[in-house]
Amino acid sequence: MKRKFFFPILFIICMLLCVSIPACAGDDKGTVGEVENIIDGILSFNAGSSDDKDVQSFIDSELTKSIGGKAEWYVLGLSGYKAYDFSKYRSALEKYLKENDIKGASSRLKFAYALICAGGDTSYAEKCVNDETIGGQSIISYVYGLHLYNNGFTGKLSPEEIADILLNLRHPDNGWSVTGEYGDVDVTAMVLQALAPIYNRSIRGESTESEKAEESGLYEKVKDMVENGVSFLSDKQLENGDFQSFGVRNAESTAQVITALSALGIDCVSDARFIKNGNSVLDGLKLYRLVDGSFSHKQGEQSNPTATVQSFYSLVAYIRMSEGKSPLYVHDKDSNLKGNTESVSENENGTDKTGAEDAGQETPSDKKDKAEDVTGTGSTDPETKGSETKDSETKGSKNSGYKKYVIIGILIAAVVICGILTIFKKHFKNHIFVLLAAAAGVLFVIFTDFSSAENYYKDTGAKENVTGKVTMSISCDIIKDKKKDEHIPEDGWILKKSSFDISEGETAYDILLEAAKKNNIRVEHEGSSEMVYISGINYLYEHDFGDLSGWVYKVNGELPSVGCGGYVLKDGDVIEWCYTLDLGNDSMK
Repeated sequence: MKRKFFFPILFIICMLLCVSIPACAGDDKGTVGEVENIIDGILSFNAGSSDDKDVQSFIDSELTKSIGGKAEWYVLGLSGYKAYDFSKYRSALEKYLKENDIKGASSRLKFAYALICAGGDTSYAEKCVNDETIGGQSIISYVYGLHLYNNGFTGKLSPEEIADILLNLRHPDNGWSVTGEYGDVDVTAMVLQALAPIYNRSIRGESTESEKAEESGLYEKVKDMVENGVSFLSDKQLENGDFQSFGVRNAESTAQVITALSALGIDCVSDARFIKNGNSVLDGLKLYRLVDGSFSHKQGEQSNPTATVQSFYSLVAYIRMSEGKSPLYVHDKDSNLKGNTESVSENENGTDKTGAEDAGQETPSDKKDKAEDVTGTGSTDPETKGSETKDSETKGSKNSGYKKYVIIGILIAAVVICGILTIFKKHFKNHIFVLLAAAAGVLFVIFTDFSSAENYYKDTGAKENVTGKVTMSISCDIIKDKKKDEHIPEDGWILKKSSFDISEGETAYDILLEAAKKNNIRVEHEGSSEMVYISGINYLYEHDFGDLSGWVYKVNGELPSVGCGGYVLKDGDVIEWCYTLDLGNDSMK
């Protein structure tokens, strides 16, 4: 009887072992496969949303036209993922840098790194490490500067000097931030990303004996900062596996942690320090994934370009860690550099050809790319040109009525001149010349818009599909007694609290431009779309009153965790633009 049941039971046990052992052995492979599917979903989303057939076309068209926006961050991820040809993007970026004076230190460093990713001229990076760029703009410029050092560039500041600075900037809670007295998840993760290569050399024995002797002091500092920083991030992880910044749970903070952990060789899926309530950091990031493959900033919101691109390169960082390659920000023999021209084949989905920039949660310091004002002078930024505000569109339609009269005048003049030529029996070639000139004049009128300064500023047009009202003010109260200047009002108010209608999807940036036009206030910005950064209002600029001075905005009394171009407004929001002397800390008092 016993023997009768023994063999069936043994057979069942063997079958269970055959199923469970491969499943356990292939667990890591399964995670990598899942991450690759998420990455391909992001790339498919971008290829589809930009009307490109594949990722190579997305690089050649959308990214090449988006210098200073999301392009640099996609190039960072793509160059570390698979082999793509970045030659068109590289040429566009080199042209952009040649034609524009990039003011922000962090932006210059971001562009320098993008050139490295795209296999471009390294002289721009060499210049950045040898002038005053590193440290020229908040903690983020030290972070980006250290990334360049990790890629073999040397300059005025040594890695140990930067490490000392970062150590001094660390808060008592072992985290870092751009502003405030407490550590911020995003900035802490970004610092760890920059320190990771030094930490890895010291901990994993990747240094020679002479390097160890020479950098022993540096290693000890970095080891302390990294290990305490990792503990800080572990403590900040939420029960769903994700993270928050400025009190808001969001995809970008979670993505930055994945990038940092991957750089340090810490598996965000399996490391016990980063599993809360059974949820890993990857589980936390997936909470923000949408059905179209993109990511939202907060759960339940619509697709957000910043959240999508940061999720993308964080997952690439994870893949690189899983494959034993260098951290995302270190480009070596395993990285896909210098405009790879090898042909690429379509992936299984048919959407991706797979032969292969305050960054982090973008801080204001990271968003400086290209200056433009709203005085009607236009912009050379390709993405900005294609994304004028809704007000501009309304203005264009309202001020185009003059065109038909000008065209009629040109045609009448052409007929009269041809008649005179006929009377005087001039050669027919003269008639052809007149007609060609008239045609050129008509085309010129059709494809250009002229508006008086008064119309430009005052006539923003009536909005359609109004969804609510917001109020906005612009204040420079903190500097009203520091300097006598015609652009600093005696009471400190550039714009007192004013009401504005909003339409679906309008941002804090849209309303700022609308207010500027209505009230004849000069506004200058750098970058575009979600990456836009306000560098000047009413002729008052960043750094005019110190290295930490500039413009910040609050919504309902809080400093948002996204830039003004990415903050979608809702009915009843109260927007306050304030000039700050301390990166926004003084605006919260």
